[in-house]
Amino acid sequence: MSRQVGIAVYNSRDTWLDEKATFRTAIMETRGTHVKWEFAKLPKGDYAVAAFHDLNNDGKLNRNPLRIPSEPYGFSNGVRGRFGPARWEQAKIGVTNATMRIVIAVK
Repeated sequence: MSRQVGIAVYNSRDTWLDEKATFRTAIMETRGTHVKWEFAKLPKGDYAVAAFHDLNNDGKLNRNPLRIPSEPYGFSNGVRGRFGPARWEQAKIGVTNATMRIVIAVK
């Protein structure tokens, strides 16, 4: 059975992790342990990326009653929040080249 991986790109501290204010998004099918994803023509600037493994294929990051994610997730720069999600400053990456590669481990 294939699973989905959701990726959200944010371009502002003010919109960071606001699901209604993403800069770009993608949902991809995966059958393995790695996903390759590309966004073409991303303007130079600061961004932060959040990703999650959608284990039940419902298109959203599921959470338990305490609002803690119940599906694997991760952020750019490999950061994890201590008592909540990673902060913008921790996950922010500067896009300066036409091609960049980042790795996000979802746990």
